[in-house]
Amino acid sequence: MSFWDESTFSPISYRQIVRTYSAKKFLSYFGLSVFEFECIHSALQLLSPIWTGKENLWDSKTALLVYVAWLRAFDLDILEERFGWSKGRCLRIMKTLKHQIYRQWIHLLDLRCPDNHIITRRRMDYYEAAFRRETGVPNYWGSTDCSVDPTRMRDRDDQRWVRIGHTWLDGWKMQVTLTPDGIVWLKGPYNGFHHDPYVEAETSFANWAEEHAKSQDGRQLVLCGMQRHGMSPAIVSPFDNSKLSEEQSIGLEENLDRLEWSISNISRRWRRFRDYWTPRAGGIVCDTPNCKIGRDFLSTDYKVATLLWNALTCLRGNEISIAMGCNPPGLFEYFSPSGLVLPWVLPDPEHRDSGINIKLPH
Repeated sequence: MSFWDESTFSPISYRQIVRTYSAKKFLSYFGLSVFEFECIHSALQLLSPIWTGKENLWDSKTALLVYVAWLRAFDLDILEERFGWSKGRCLRIMKTLKHQIYRQWIHLLDLRCPDNHIITRRRMDYYEAAFRRETGVPNYWGSTDCSVDPTRMRDRDDQRWVRIGHTWLDGWKMQVTLTPDGIVWLKGPYNGFHHDPYVEAETSFANWAEEHAKSQDGRQLVLCGMQRHGMSPAIVSPFDNSKLSEEQSIGLEENLDRLEWSISNISRRWRRFRDYWTPRAGGIVCDTPNCKIGRDFLSTDYKVATLLWNALTCLRGNEISIAMGCNPPGLFEYFSPSGLVLPWVLPDPEHRDSGINIKLPH
């Protein structure tokens, strides 16, 4: 069968798959329950049908399911077999869907974006209360670091050889911030061969945190980071702070470890980005020719996958939110339009939440 021959295929829709697959099989294949998939699809507000401009029409639910299967490391041959579309059609639909999600919601990964409606002073107080309960250290609201994401597939401009320990890899670098509710924030990518202070200078992240990371009463709130951020009062390292007790330093070090967990959790959930070389860092390794969609940068896929990870966190929580006792925003609060400010009541700071918003049906 020719790669582009679409005349002999029998397309299978999302509704047919739901009727055919058991709930356990659906969850095993796609990493989401049917209920979670329906909620995320509704929150993304996708245009339907998805049209590529080459007479390829697909309803948005089926297109999103194909993309989720792709992120779960299904190769093109399996997609062709399971969904009944040719490899070329799958590629075109996934590329169109991915860019639609990217253009509409990418601002939700950027802490500094003016359209970001999640990070407010009221919610920062909520984060600070969670940090204070778990570590005993006041005025901290999150953790930040830079992550090197290696890939075996060489891209055009945003990947360079980067050294990790004794190994040289293709890779690019992301600036990652984690809040106690388990939501991951990304900025990048940057050339992987640059050191972290270069990324900090490019993003001016410390300056932004110093100006905007304030409580409702005007106190300066602090991120847990590394010495590479310099002498900023808004990003403090647990390894170089004489004002902290030993117990407090250990608590902040554990939160830096949780940042690494969150990065690795993304690659564990979406196996397309599974890292076999540096599993602790949760980087990206793709060793198959089907790793990229067309000529698009892999980093775009990673950002969209992180958006889907955050959406899943809004529904079911994750290890971070449960450990910190800090509920993530609701799914439709997270994906609400930037101009719409939803009323949100600050919970009792002394009360430890479950870290999970709703109990999902089986």
